[in-house]
Amino acid sequence: MKEFSVLLAEIPIDIRVNFDSTEYFLREYITEKKGIFGINVTTEDIEYEKAIYRENEAKEGICSRNYPEEYLETLSLYRKIAEIMPFYNVFLIHGAAVAYEDEAYLFTARSVVGKTTHVQNWLKVFKDNCKIINGDKPLIKISDKCVYVCGTPWQGKENYGNNLIVPLKSICVLKRGNENRIAKAKYSNEISTLLPQIYKSRDARSYSQTIELFERMTRLVPLYKLECTKDKESAVIAYNMMK
Repeated sequence: MKEFSVLLAEIPIDIRVNFDSTEYFLREYITEKKGIFGINVTTEDIEYEKAIYRENEAKEGICSRNYPEEYLETLSLYRKIAEIMPFYNVFLIHGAAVAYEDEAYLFTARSVVGKTTHVQNWLKVFKDNCKIINGDKPLIKISDKCVYVCGTPWQGKENYGNNLIVPLKSICVLKRGNENRIAKAKYSNEISTLLPQIYKSRDARSYSQTIELFERMTRLVPLYKLECTKDKESAVIAYNMMK
């Protein structure tokens, strides 16, 4: 077993895992600080992740694949972290976040809509002044008056991300379109898209805390809806409206 601590969203966490590769995966987030809570990933946890994959593949009608246990351990670890983080004013969201001029912009959508393509366009347009905080599963940290996007090592298959914590300026729901256009949106109109992108625990207390944090975020951060093409102009249009 490997034992060490990591710092995620400024929360120190003691980690106990089975594989050296997991420690390497977390290398940029390892800290000397003692954790305020601990996570232990067991072989049973890994089997649980395997079962979830098989269930999802069966629903989608695709052939079952054999995922390495090392990979499944990283998924189990993040799931267990996400179960506890809401009690520390942090929750997990599926989305891609960029930082530009010391402010963060978060883009979320259903799968395969084009979040990665869109944040790549931000890099093309704003170049070295822009960084991807996380391309897949950032953490959202909420204080009394501010919301932050926090980098994590769970960055998606493209592995886009940086160990950054940046104030969140705006959130945007992405839709595919034949032209680029953006408008202010109401959270109430986009709830069917937004809520499925948030990790929600089966534990009632953790679930309730997550929803409370989400509601706090809606009061602090404006929401936009962007219909966009793959053209890099979409990044310019998004920024000019969301800044």
